[in-house]
Amino acid sequence: MGKIRFEILGIEIPNQNFEFTDLGYVDSIKETIRKLEKKHGYEEGELQNPKQSLKRTIGLAKGFGELISNNIFKNNYIFYLKQNKEEDNIHLRAHEETHALEHMNGLSHLEKNLLENQKVKIKFKEIRKSEVRAEIGAIYALIQRGIIPSKISCFPWDFDFRRAKKLYYKLKISD
Repeated sequence: MGKIRFEILGIEIPNQNFEFTDLGYVDSIKETIRKLEKKHGYEEGELQNPKQSLKRTIGLAKGFGELISNNIFKNNYIFYLKQNKEEDNIHLRAHEETHALEHMNGLSHLEKNLLENQKVKIKFKEIRKSEVRAEIGAIYALIQRGIIPSKISCFPWDFDFRRAKKLYYKLKISD
């Protein structure tokens, strides 16, 4: 049993028969999905159906996994479009890594790192929305690199990022 490494989050977890592939920056989200559909025996466009396995979408990045039980995925892929600013790339990648980490039952590793490295006591089980959990992972990765989350390009309708920032700072243990 090997380990699975989440590069941007800086987290390694034991591999419990999961597959994780970070396809990196891609030229086309749609074309990458098409290739994954073909690889895994889906009809073209089938993964675009919300009742199927496609789970994470934010327009600039996607994650794909084959659901095996209660939000746990066997094969996990993440991929994204390159952004102009490096902090936006870190944000995007960490967000998708956090989704994949969650799909492999690994959020406890991120909880531990948040507490040890940033003095933030988060209980992911108490956060209902997976998008907010993913944004907390992104905030963690940004702060680990000395990037202030308020520098991140945020769409005005991105309530999840704003909610995650609010939670992050609320749960930070004072020194």
